[in-house]
Amino acid sequence: MRRLKEVSQADLGDAVGLTFQQIQKYEQGQNRISASMLFELAKALEVSMSQLLGEAAEVQNETMRLVDGAEAAALLRAFQRISSPRVRREIIHFVEAVPDIWSLE
Repeated sequence: MRRLKEVSQADLGDAVGLTFQQIQKYEQGQNRISASMLFELAKALEVSMSQLLGEAAEVQNETMRLVDGAEAAALLRAFQRISSPRVRREIIHFVEAVPDIWSLE
């Protein structure tokens, strides 16, 4: 919803008294969000809470479809054990490049 409204994480954070990092963690599912904060976010985005919750449910469903399967789950478990942010970024870049590399063969 934030992206549809073309609102940056920093601007949304400013509107509700949070840092952009806190907004980022909410969006990535790293932090739980209280009902009162959900209300504040909906108000700042000028949408209803049901619209905000509906989008969150869609994102969660899409995420579940992406990780459905033993291989995806194994990849995620291994990735979570990597503590270095730099190494994690490099792995993401590598995995994103693999389809392009193999399509050249």
